Amino acid sequence: MTSILIADDHGIVREGLRRLIEAEPDFSVCAEALDGQEVLEMVEQYEPEVVILDITMPKLGGLETLKRLRVRHRGIKVILLSVHSDPPFIQSAVSLGADGYVLKNGKVGEVVLASRPRNRRTIARPEPHTQRPLHTLVESRARGTPPHRRRPFGEGSGDAIEY
Repeated sequence: MTSILIADDHGIVREGLRRLIEAEPDFSVCAEALDGQEVLEMVEQYEPEVVILDITMPKLGGLETLKRLRVRHRGIKVILLSVHSDPPFIQSAVSLGADGYVLKNGKVGEVVLASRPRNRRTIARPEPHTQRPLHTLVESRARGTPPHRRRPFGEGSGDAIEY
């Protein structure tokens, strides 16, 4: 069973994510955090396999939390959850080592899909006006990956880009 820590400063979002995740037979929520500082403490205590992390939180935001997690807990899969579809936010997440970037206005199942251990790094498909810059970003990050392992933008499920 995959253990997941949910971090968001909005209770309704945490509750919705918990219900969505716990509907999956192979997932369990081990803890919930209100901010990045709590995430760092709870990761030590609960040792989750996946952290779903809001990008904008008080005290310690999602990007800074991700940066700190990558120093001490490289094996944890970190999925950023955000309202920001602007390429600079996504680029920051990718460069800091996020395993996924899911938009809050996306489809409900995207966060579950991104959290699955067998999935590679995933960015949920943003609005049309950001697709071309994002395609360039993902392709540049994937250059070291053999061509048969890369999927061009728009292929696959249609909801996410894997890199």
